[in-house]
Amino acid sequence: SCCVLQIILNAFSFGCAGFNTLLGPVRPPCIAFTLIAQCVSWYVALPLRFQWAPTAATTITSLLLTFSPELLYVYNKRRLAADNNASPAVAAAAASSARSVMRLAFEPKAMGCISCVNSVRKTLTAHPSVIACSV
Repeated sequence: SCCVLQIILNAFSFGCAGFNTLLGPVRPPCIAFTLIAQCVSWYVALPLRFQWAPTAATTITSLLLTFSPELLYVYNKRRLAADNNASPAVAAAAASSARSVMRLAFEPKAMGCISCVNSVRKTLTAHPSVIACSV
């Protein structure tokens, strides 16, 4: 999965490799091929009980790799919701101690993947003058 490769690259601070831009359009056919391959695998393994465990392992791995962008998206939404529940008090305290608060809005033309969103959010929140951010 291209997203897994991007996550690994971002974990080591290599930044976005741009794979989502290149491979994003072919993702739906790849998901369809993965689904067909897993159905054929289970069709072959179903009568052979000793093949169930390896087939289940490959199915779980395929599902995790195939839907890793969606899983990461859900994880980020939950984390963002948890941060938003805690941030009003933090924002109010920071705003009262600051001399002035300025709101900046940037509109990038393209942000190809959720890993890029995470990198930008992490960089912004690490800066001491940033009270809150939404990416």
